[in-house]
Amino acid sequence: MRIKLIILLLLIIYGGSAFSQITVKATVDRTTVGMGDNFEVDFEVEGGEGTFNPPAFKDFDVLQSGKFSNGGMTVIYNGKLMSSGNSGTTYQYVLGPKSIGKYTIEPASVTENGKTYKSNSLAIEVVKGTNDISEDNLFLRVTVDKTNVYLGEAIISTIKIYTKVQTSGNLTKPPTYDGFWSQELDERKRPAEETEVINGVTYGVLALSKVILIPQRTGEIKLGPFEGEFNALIQSQGWRKVVKAKKYTAPVIITVKDLPDNPPWSFKGAVGRFTFDATLDKTETKSNEPVNLKVKISGNGNLKLIDPIPLDIPQDIETYDPKITDNSNVSTGGISGSKTFEYLLLPRHSGDYKIPQVEFTYFDLDRKQYVTLKSPEYNLKVTKGSGPETSVAVNGVNKEDVQLLGKDIRYIKIGNIDLHKTGDEFFGSAVFYSLFFSPMLAFVGFIFYYRKNKELQKNVTLLKSKKATKLARKRLSTAKVLLTKNNRELFFEEVSIAIWGYLGDKLSIPFSNLSKENISEVLSSRGVSEGLIKELLDILNKCEFARYAPSNQDGQMQGIYDSTISLITKLEGEIK
Repeated sequence: MRIKLIILLLLIIYGGSAFSQITVKATVDRTTVGMGDNFEVDFEVEGGEGTFNPPAFKDFDVLQSGKFSNGGMTVIYNGKLMSSGNSGTTYQYVLGPKSIGKYTIEPASVTENGKTYKSNSLAIEVVKGTNDISEDNLFLRVTVDKTNVYLGEAIISTIKIYTKVQTSGNLTKPPTYDGFWSQELDERKRPAEETEVINGVTYGVLALSKVILIPQRTGEIKLGPFEGEFNALIQSQGWRKVVKAKKYTAPVIITVKDLPDNPPWSFKGAVGRFTFDATLDKTETKSNEPVNLKVKISGNGNLKLIDPIPLDIPQDIETYDPKITDNSNVSTGGISGSKTFEYLLLPRHSGDYKIPQVEFTYFDLDRKQYVTLKSPEYNLKVTKGSGPETSVAVNGVNKEDVQLLGKDIRYIKIGNIDLHKTGDEFFGSAVFYSLFFSPMLAFVGFIFYYRKNKELQKNVTLLKSKKATKLARKRLSTAKVLLTKNNRELFFEEVSIAIWGYLGDKLSIPFSNLSKENISEVLSSRGVSEGLIKELLDILNKCEFARYAPSNQDGQMQGIYDSTISLITKLEGEIK
């Protein structure tokens, strides 16, 4: 009996391996996949080991791979492990689609003892994002501080991203504001993320764009929709994956009311809350000598849109266009500060003149009515100047331009005129020698200039490279400190800020309008090669995702730092 059991056991152990052959089977967790989704492909190998050869996966990104052993039959006899049957191995891949369409995953193969065994192929259909980030996790919104305003009343508009997942991205194109005068609020550094609670849910909030708007027409004006494109890091089926999401703001309607009818004649569109001051630098002068009338408007409102104030000046006093000084500041509180108009008055004749009151009218947003402010009348006494009194018009608006009035026309001299005959000898004169030697001097100068310029051209590339490298190190000075302290998260953030800041300054693009798509287009139009643009985008992507998927490789921070210096140096050489 014992012998029969042993024979049976040996047949189980060795019989299967002697007569079985390797099989390779491919399976997939689903055959329809949405853009942004990950899916799993398994290749089960049974009947032997051999060398496994996966397919190319040319239409997909391999996000993760692994190998798992499946135990075969195990036989225990008299309490002891006698043997096991053939074990199987599963090769598992997590894939992400590159584009929408229908694709075939080619068979995998196993080679053993000169024979090749292949799996079945798999048909995969990739459809439009079925796993897009829901509005509960990520959405774009435009907010305004008020939706019902008067014509000329300032509004603060902010485009924000609200998210519950780690996100990077920006607006796909610069916002446009038809019907509004607009100015971007200057925020050179990336604004800090804040938190807001909406319907009991806490979101991380980041302002992508903040502008001050002043409506230029009445009626209903629509803001948006604005579009943004983002990369979000989310968890799915135990794997981390990056999902691309395109989000839009809901449009916001601004109702613009017209100002009251029949404004005073001195109203020129000023809306807000203002004070007014007018001064004459002197009340006594001489004919053809200038006098300055300074009008200063201070307060909060549409200062940048206020036009010069009309003056009622006597005809014998010429008036020129004012010199305008704008000392206003734009902030979240609106436009505040002052605007000054300096008028040059030029009396042409002596006499006593009266400068009428200067009037300034604005629409007061608190009182909801027009307010007119007036200066006092000024008496100007003009005595005869040293030159003749004239009414010749003069181009210019400052004292230097007009201080010689009356002397710019010379009178015909009459009476005896003492004329002296000049020599008529040309040969041997100073003029003769000047004309004789000037061609030779010019030729020598040309040779000297040519050689000097050629020498400079030899070193111009090296000079540009040195300057560009110095600029790059200056941009990355803060990142260098963080690198020394091994502060990983802040280091990658500072490198990203340095690159965006350099590009914004170099290409004269507002910070809020910076995006990868916009930068790529501008750099390409400025003669930068596609390879260098790709290098730029690669560094930005590494910085964005370094905090999401930390790497344990030594020297990664130093590598990014060195690559960024090299990048800025190359950009300085290629940007035209």
